[in-house]
Amino acid sequence: MKINIQNLLSQGERVTLECKRAKHSVPNSLWDTYSAFANTYGGTILLGVYENMTENNPAKRFEIIGVR
Repeated sequence: MKINIQNLLSQGERVTLECKRAKHSVPNSLWDTYSAFANTYGGTILLGVYENMTENNPAKRFEIIGVR
């Protein structure tokens, strides 16, 4: 199954989507999200995505920065 990341991000974070900056390593907060997804409906965790909290438009709020 092919997933379009831009389409996922255009809808913003939600119960089944979480974005983590993870520029240099896996953040500790990943495990809380992983556990929450495992205990509910599951979901998608995107690493290497920066969320600009001051941007109101979901289509512009997220920037793919990658992971080293």
